[in-house]
Amino acid sequence: MCRILTYLFKKCSCLLINIISKLTENLLIRALWNYRLIRVYFIILTLSFTVLIYNQSNTNVISTSLLEMLTVDNKVIQCRFPQLSLNINTLTFNIPDTDQPICQSWFYPIIIENYHARLVVPYLNCTAIFYVGEGDKKYEKIPVQLYFNVNILLISDYFTVRCKDPSSKAIYPSLPYASIHYNPNTRDRLANIKKNEDDFNVLVLGFDSVSRLQFERMLPKSFSYITKQLDGLVLK
Repeated sequence: MCRILTYLFKKCSCLLINIISKLTENLLIRALWNYRLIRVYFIILTLSFTVLIYNQSNTNVISTSLLEMLTVDNKVIQCRFPQLSLNINTLTFNIPDTDQPICQSWFYPIIIENYHARLVVPYLNCTAIFYVGEGDKKYEKIPVQLYFNVNILLISDYFTVRCKDPSSKAIYPSLPYASIHYNPNTRDRLANIKKNEDDFNVLVLGFDSVSRLQFERMLPKSFSYITKQLDGLVLK
């Protein structure tokens, strides 16, 4: 349809240009100095008018075609969230069985509480290595020596602890930890917030690199706890 309209407009524009040129040549004297200028003016005006009509017609045709494609039974089709079950058989991917991590529950050299870490095993020499940085930038490793029953302020959310037994010279594997360190900037910002009777307490959890259905498949207990125990709302 668009090709036919383009061909017809080209033919009509050429015919109109020839007619105007002939009329201009017959009505005006060739010897006049503005003959060529008037002719060019009419050609430019004709082309502009033709392009304007073509664009308007083409736009209407495309809009009508898109509307016909997106309309079924007088209902406009819009983007909708797919209604898929968790384990639908028509999906072409398989969910492999992953090995669950084995937690070393027999070894707890430190206790974390109130933004501090404290060594609770007296015969060990332990060092905490804090990873300090922001975003995707390179993180700096800061080692801090731990002492028995002495609180050490956490300086980052992520750190590892490596311990050694001086008597047996045994070296324990590095243990990863994740917590929340004290951030004075956050505390200052919260202190300046105006308090009123309609304060909201909202916890937002974001899970990157995983879809909603995949999260439900791989972590059903966590999903059930968030939605049922915490009365959470899943954003789609």
